[in-house]
Amino acid sequence: MSSLSIKIPLTFDPSDGFTTIKNFNDLAKQHLKMLILTHPGERIMEPTYGVGARAYLFNNSSDSTMINLQSKIKEQISIYIPGIALRDVSVFDRDVDNNKASIKISYTIPELGFSDFVSITI
Repeated sequence: MSSLSIKIPLTFDPSDGFTTIKNFNDLAKQHLKMLILTHPGERIMEPTYGVGARAYLFNNSSDSTMINLQSKIKEQISIYIPGIALRDVSVFDRDVDNNKASIKISYTIPELGFSDFVSITI
């Protein structure tokens, strides 16, 4: 089967050269992770691309901060990955001791007829 994209982070695969993504579900997960973790202005030629979720770790911990992060995620997905229909975006309370937060995105891809979720810890 042909590949759809290079898998990030880059790893060597003796048969393909670099490890590749060969199905749309894994490709959707990679695109979501890249969108969430990319800081706006970081991607060349796309200054508004990215949620910049790591920056939210250093804001004051409040419900409004988590709501703002959820809104930013929904907005960015609707702009940059319109083929994904969101079912739910959840931001879990921060682990203050370890400076971590968890994001769970449940989605469907209607054209392909499947549903899944991706969890990201920042």
